[in-house]
Amino acid sequence: MNVLITGITGYIGSRLAYRLLAEGHQVRGFSRRGSDELGVPVVQGDAITGAGLDRALDGVDVAYYLIHSMEPSADGPFAARERAAAERFAAAAAAAGTPRTIYLGGLIPEGGPASAHLASRLAVEEVLRQASPCTVAFRASIVIGAGSSSFRLLVRLVERMPVLPLPAWRSHRTNPIDERDVVEMLARAATSDAVCGLTLDLGGPDT
Repeated sequence: MNVLITGITGYIGSRLAYRLLAEGHQVRGFSRRGSDELGVPVVQGDAITGAGLDRALDGVDVAYYLIHSMEPSADGPFAARERAAAERFAAAAAAAGTPRTIYLGGLIPEGGPASAHLASRLAVEEVLRQASPCTVAFRASIVIGAGSSSFRLLVRLVERMPVLPLPAWRSHRTNPIDERDVVEMLARAATSDAVCGLTLDLGGPDT
């Protein structure tokens, strides 16, 4: 199976690439850096402008969408950039005839997004789902692992602040999940027809 991983140089993307290669899939990456350090061909491009997406998606059976923006930049606020990237990716995937997209977004509380970042993740999910009936959307909270940005942030806070004033989000509860479980479920979604078109929450047993 021909697989594209956008954001392949990121934390989850790089680990997913090794997992899929071990199963014998043909893996291609898409990244602004165009690095081949993972031993797979990587198309250099920019999802926000759409540059390189047509070439990256050519002949792809399953595409993983692991692109996230976190901070504002010269080309606009992160939510606008995330939506633009998702729309251009969705259009390119439809044009290429890619039958399945797998997205990893954020865990959404029952009452709706609790932050601008989660609202943006949900908006991206909706763009991808509208473009392809076989989009599989995973929603995860904090991914526990050495390279996880959210997990490392919490570790640094605890290590450096012996007394931690509790901010407004102290009342929020969530279910973190091990990185190995996330990678495993992402990998299995590539070949499982049972999850086609579904939105699935990923959470560990602890709150």
